[in-house]
Amino acid sequence: GIFRDALYSFDSGPHFRRDRYVDLVDSALINTEQKFDTELRAIHPFGFEVFENNLDFLSCHLRRFYIYLYAKQHIINSIVIEEHFLHEFRSRCAALDPSFERSIAILAARTGAHISLRPAEHKWQRDDRLIVTEFRHSQLNPLRDYAHYLIGCIPGILNGSLFEMQRFRTRSMARTRVFQIFLTLYEVLGQSYLELPGLEEPLRKYLFSHQSLPQFYFAPDTIDASNHLELEALQTIQRILGEIDARIAVLRGRGLSVPVAVKAFHGDVHLSYPMPRLTYDLFCHRTEATYARFWVTAK
Repeated sequence: GIFRDALYSFDSGPHFRRDRYVDLVDSALINTEQKFDTELRAIHPFGFEVFENNLDFLSCHLRRFYIYLYAKQHIINSIVIEEHFLHEFRSRCAALDPSFERSIAILAARTGAHISLRPAEHKWQRDDRLIVTEFRHSQLNPLRDYAHYLIGCIPGILNGSLFEMQRFRTRSMARTRVFQIFLTLYEVLGQSYLELPGLEEPLRKYLFSHQSLPQFYFAPDTIDASNHLELEALQTIQRILGEIDARIAVLRGRGLSVPVAVKAFHGDVHLSYPMPRLTYDLFCHRTEATYARFWVTAK
């Protein structure tokens, strides 16, 4: 239960207490369900859950949290639900772990209702936290929807249609997300018995360690230009993804494929990619199973 400890801190101990974070999300979700008399589900992936043999990121100061809400039926007032969930999330943070709540700089709903907890002239600090909630309309199981999104990111990065790719040269946060998505794709595809091109260790470390400050939440016109290292990294990951895409195309020509079509998790872009059936099944299973082991078993 959510009140199992007298001292309730998400950052206590050597690792982020994901069990307590799950409790917090579940509590805010239950309240929101009762408020709107509708059954809701939520997922909150970091992306790095797939790296089961290397969870060092849990010992870092985690700063960005994305929560995606789902309903089995179509919801018209999703904007109100997003805003209410954010309010409940924050109020529970304040009651359970005031220091965590004080570190939140922005509560953001994908509908555009950003709640700034800092002055307008605030300069984003490295310890500031960002909480983002988005209501998604999908007939799929939430984790299958997430797996489809990752698959759709293959063409999204290659052809530049992904929301983050459109802002790659002007927003450091977009660059961080592209690098993280690539690392996640590379890991899951490798676990799906797909032969992958090599990824040199210096580049892997660079992509993992890339950091960014989302100053645009306080100054929308902020331009955080990319540097030559970031552009070189993008060229390399696009080359690797291009080789992966070519290998998938060969497999696609040998049998049945699953036509994946999904709205991107950020922005209004729709992504599509036909994935060979076996690769698709392995990819989705790995994405869903690692998430379950990381979050569900955390309790």
